[in-house]
Amino acid sequence: MKTFELLRNVLLVSLLAMLTYVLYKRMLHVMRKQHVQNLYPALPNQLNWTESGQGQIALTLNMKMHLDIQIFNEENQSILTLANEEFPKGDHIFTFEKSQFSSGKYYYKIVSPHEQASQYFSI
Repeated sequence: MKTFELLRNVLLVSLLAMLTYVLYKRMLHVMRKQHVQNLYPALPNQLNWTESGQGQIALTLNMKMHLDIQIFNEENQSILTLANEEFPKGDHIFTFEKSQFSSGKYYYKIVSPHEQASQYFSI
């Protein structure tokens, strides 16, 4: 009987140790993700159009970083490069003229060292 109780206690302690480890790893993951979200920009998920027909993509950078912003057609061919350089911390607006494009579906893609975003739009 003592062997059974000892085995049960060892299994219970092992289970609690594994559960504690899993919760600890999950907590570290969540904290790391929040830290990254605070440091790096949330890239935009929509394109704004002005009354004059300009497309505007606005970003707020929390630190200096390199951005590559391009517009692609439906065949995944790069049509226009809006930026491919390093930008300082702060607000930035990238614009292009709607008249530069024929009717159809396009998407823009923003790539930074930390994340990327893309969004489809039609003209």
